[in-house]
Amino acid sequence: MNSVRAFIALPLPETTTRQLGQFVSDLKSHAPRGLRWVDPGNIHLTLTFLGDTPLEKITQVAALLADAAVSQVAPVVQFNSLGAFPNAARMRVFWLGLHPSPAINDVYTKVNLACKECQLPYEDRPYVPHLTLARVPDTFPQVERSLASALLQQHSPFGEVPVVLKKLVIFKSDLKPGGAVYTPLHIFTFNN
Repeated sequence: MNSVRAFIALPLPETTTRQLGQFVSDLKSHAPRGLRWVDPGNIHLTLTFLGDTPLEKITQVAALLADAAVSQVAPVVQFNSLGAFPNAARMRVFWLGLHPSPAINDVYTKVNLACKECQLPYEDRPYVPHLTLARVPDTFPQVERSLASALLQQHSPFGEVPVVLKKLVIFKSDLKPGGAVYTPLHIFTFNN
C-alpha cells in the first residue's frame, strides 16, 4: 500500500458524539425517508479532503501539522443552525453549522498552508465549518426534498454548550459496502 484515501479533520469529544447521536435520532424521526444519515461516530469537522495520497506525502504533512498543533490553542466551538449545501431547495448535504470561530479559521489556514507546502490538495475558499449529518441521493423526490428543507427551519439547533476540540487528525478513509470506515493515521493534540 503506497497511498491511502485521506482527509484532515477535527474529531468531536465522545460526550458530544453521544449527544449528537441522540440529536440525529430525533431529526430522523421528523425527516423524510431516504436521506443517507452519517453514523454519529463518523461525524467530525472536516478541514480538507486529500483524496488518494502517497504515504510519503502523509508523513510530510504530518510533520508540519505536529508543529502547527503545538502552537495552536484548542478551538472552542458552538453549534448554531441546520443548513444544506448547495442550498435548501437543491440540497445534497444536510449539515449542522457552527458559530464563527477565529480559532477554527486559524486551524483551517494552518492545515491549508501545510498541504500547499507539501503539494497536496487544499481549500482555497472561505471555510464554512459544519458537521455533515446526512447526504441526499440524486434520486430523492422533490416532494421529499421540500420536507427536508422545511426541517431546516423547524428544528432547533443542537447543543448550546461550547465544545473544546482538542485534537487534529489525519484520517484514512476506506469505502466499504456498509459505509466509510475512518482510521486515524496521525493524531495531534493542541496546546491547552
